[in-house]
Amino acid sequence: MADVIKLRTDTLFNIKMLAEELKAGLMSNFICEEPSCCGNAVLLCFEQYYVRVSNFVSLSVMISHEPDTTRAVIVGSGGGTGVLNLSWGANKSIAEKAEKVFLDRGFVRE
Repeated sequence: MADVIKLRTDTLFNIKMLAEELKAGLMSNFICEEPSCCGNAVLLCFEQYYVRVSNFVSLSVMISHEPDTTRAVIVGSGGGTGVLNLSWGANKSIAEKAEKVFLDRGFVRE
């Protein structure tokens, strides 16, 4: 199961600054940061343990510059438990936490 949120803004943000603000704004375990060779994008990965599913949920965030636009793609995944692999909304919760960081900076959903 995965929850995907796509955001954009017409403001050209410093990608490195946005990445640092996201890391500071989440209470999740930071796993890695992989910048692109040109500096136009960065991939961030996090994980967080959710008691309600007794499992870890992962969060992947891609921040990129496109002409006149800064975009963020947020993917919350994993956390499924039991025979039916139910996540009880844990993947959506972690994605929405990241979304709030971007919405507070003027991003809007695509």
